[in-house]
Amino acid sequence: MKNLSIIKGLSPELRNLLETECQIDRLHIEDVFTNTQLAKTEKKENYLYVAFHFPEFDKHKRNFLSKEVHFFVTNEYLKIIDKDNYKHISKFQEIQDDILGKTPTTFNSFYEIIDFIITRIFNTLGRFKAEIEDVERAIFENSTRMEDLLIEILIIKRNLINFISIITPMERVIKELQTPKYNKFITTRGIEKLDDSHDKLEKMLNRLNNFKEQITLLKETNETQIARSTNQTIRTLTSVNLLVLIPTIITGFFGMNVNFGWHQDSDGFAPVFLIVFIISTLTTISFIIFKNRKWI
Repeated sequence: MKNLSIIKGLSPELRNLLETECQIDRLHIEDVFTNTQLAKTEKKENYLYVAFHFPEFDKHKRNFLSKEVHFFVTNEYLKIIDKDNYKHISKFQEIQDDILGKTPTTFNSFYEIIDFIITRIFNTLGRFKAEIEDVERAIFENSTRMEDLLIEILIIKRNLINFISIITPMERVIKELQTPKYNKFITTRGIEKLDDSHDKLEKMLNRLNNFKEQITLLKETNETQIARSTNQTIRTLTSVNLLVLIPTIITGFFGMNVNFGWHQDSDGFAPVFLIVFIISTLTTISFIIFKNRKWI
């Protein structure tokens, strides 16, 4: 498509192009070059301006990053300024002829590109679903990993929050483009694509909120299991200490330099066997009690 331009990154040449050749409003140029531009859409007499943030997963950081892309659309051209080298823009460049056809209009092309990107983003939900299922399986099938799972759960929860915070403004922009204010810039094909895109975003947000609730419940379940495991460990250690304490007390008692009268050196090993019997009996009884109460 000859009237489609995809520009990677920012440069003084780009600013000059927007000012002179494209005659873009100065405020919109500043929007492009500012460090933190929010998602928005505005119309001028001769062009439509849309700024989007799209989510992209960073495998090394295990986090979703926000990629900023700006669109300027007129009857003559469609200019896409890809500030952060967004991967789906690059993918679109490879297959744009198959998507746009042979003689697309600029506005139809714009809505096709947006729908293409949103469809790719929608497929990201499978990542969240798989990660949550892995956590759920680990909680209920492999209780030895409970402490390790807490970090995994927090990462998933953070990613869900970041993803929702990026998608929500996008949904608002698409919804605004569907208002009568923008009728001048929307073709019949554009109406269909906007409806499809908005429907996908709504479904995406609903599923993301469901995932968020699900991971919160899994976090609470994991914390409950950790607390239960900790309590069980404390009970076991306490029981073991008590079992060890019984012979310690008895041997300490009979080891005092006190004449009890009934056990003397002349009695041989009888007192020793008696002490061992007392220790064994009390320890066994205590062990049975602790075992019945499932403390050991």
